[in-house]
Amino acid sequence: MQQFSLPRSMQEDFCFEGMQLVEVDDKDLATTPNWWQIVIYRHNDGSFVLSSTFWRNHPRSLPPLHGVITLENLDAIYTHLVKGCGMPVRFANTLIEKTQRALYFLENPLEPLYIPTNKTHDMFDEDEELDYYDPIFVEDQDMMDNAGYQQMRRVTREEYLGSYI
Repeated sequence: MQQFSLPRSMQEDFCFEGMQLVEVDDKDLATTPNWWQIVIYRHNDGSFVLSSTFWRNHPRSLPPLHGVITLENLDAIYTHLVKGCGMPVRFANTLIEKTQRALYFLENPLEPLYIPTNKTHDMFDEDEELDYYDPIFVEDQDMMDNAGYQQMRRVTREEYLGSYI
């Protein structure tokens, strides 16, 4: 977990320990020069911390407004943004979907993929007799078989493994 100190307009910074889940802004979606920047964090106690920055550029450039609120679930965040802050529904939907994806991958991490990096592979036994096949580069359409696949040629184990290094 990480320590965060989030700014709040006309209040002390909000300090907590947790992890950042997602950061989204509607600068590209905004139809006015003013735009939102939202960051959602997961607090150590399981609640969500919503940090918002409203960038005010119209009619003249003003200091941004910073706000922080702690909410119990994603439905409460959505309701707060759309009904409480008047945020566009499309932007709120995007934010909630990205947060749900981030939570899913936190709870269900992908298993690491094993990619061999040298010529000695555990899956090959030195004494084992295997046939290794490598596709031949086909320039002539006549060399293709009926199914449209390239013909294969037999290669040695060293040639086969050397082609992937």
